[in-house]
Amino acid sequence: ARYVMREMAPVAMRPMLERTVKGALLTNLLFVLGIFLSQWAA
Repeated sequence: ARYVMREMAPVAMRPMLERTVKGALLTNLLFVLGIFLSQWAA
């Protein structure tokens, strides 16, 4: 995996990295929201 990342251009990496980070944050937010709502519903 390290070899592939070194071969790829930083310009190509940035949008992919941003999309991954945004996706992770969104998933985390939905997860926390789901727990919060389930606590209130109970």
